[in-house]
Amino acid sequence: MKDRRIFCNNPTYLAWKLVGKGWLYAPLRWPGVKVLADWCYLRFAKNRYRVSYWLTGTSCCDENSCSK
Repeated sequence: MKDRRIFCNNPTYLAWKLVGKGWLYAPLRWPGVKVLADWCYLRFAKNRYRVSYWLTGTSCCDENSCSK
């Protein structure tokens, strides 16, 4: 069976496309821009709890785990 997983910004683009608003997100899929946008997304996703703390001032994590 072929692997059909989608990564980085592709799921977001496809979701917007399904509701007829793909044009809003399309520039992030252009060659060159896509590489930078995906790199930024991966850095954000890796540090999402830290970014959330910076924005809200509250942490959902303790020393051993993070709550959802």
